[in-house]
Amino acid sequence: MSKKGSKILLISMLLIAMVFAFSAKNLIKGQISYDKVAIKNQLEGQLKTMIVENYSQYYKNICVSLTPKDVTIKDGIANAVFDAKIDLTLKAERIEDLPFMKGMLNYLDSKKLTASEAQIEAANKLIDDWRLELKDYIGKPEPADYATYKIVANVENDSTIEKDSVKLYVSGESSDFYPVPSPMFETPEKMERDGEETMEETFKKAGISSDASSVLVIPTMSPPVLYYLIGGNYEVKNYTLGFSYFCSKHIPCWMWKGNKH
Repeated sequence: MSKKGSKILLISMLLIAMVFAFSAKNLIKGQISYDKVAIKNQLEGQLKTMIVENYSQYYKNICVSLTPKDVTIKDGIANAVFDAKIDLTLKAERIEDLPFMKGMLNYLDSKKLTASEAQIEAANKLIDDWRLELKDYIGKPEPADYATYKIVANVENDSTIEKDSVKLYVSGESSDFYPVPSPMFETPEKMERDGEETMEETFKKAGISSDASSVLVIPTMSPPVLYYLIGGNYEVKNYTLGFSYFCSKHIPCWMWKGNKH
């Protein structure tokens, strides 16, 4: 046999061995008897940790209660669905401590000397509306929030989940599951900039109209506008454009622009 022929034969044998090993691994994986309870407990613990870690930037006294709805394990991948009940309290001790409000107030302070009477009136009306909306949420435990999550992870042969493989999804209005942004919330700096932009828009509209009551500002959302202050990584400000979105009391109003899962 020629040298070239020997090389081709060797490569072919290596490919066959690789295919056999891959098939054998999948066959073995399909025959593994996983500890479903242990996997469910790990996924539940991982979900609690992810929720608390994300919310702790803006909330305190976080209590997460999870109720499993479904747990499946197939081909080394675990899927678990949990109903979540979340109790928490905002860390902010004053409305002015919320990043979005800080941004609005900073912009107003920087423009007071040059602003028109209509602009000042419109700005104060906007701030008063937000204060009224938020006053019952400062320093008090908020009403319990309910959401349904799906958590997915690869599973080792010994029923240990691979933490680096964990993916988190949340149920939307149509019961489809969508990826949860990571991190869940915008940084305080980004939210302050959003507040400044909102106040700047109010100033611009007040500069056109002499009637402050006609100035269009961000409309009240349901759930309360508070959750716009907390913000999310999806474009919340476009929620009036008809996108499908999911709003949970303690989860930002994420705009579902990606694919469902």
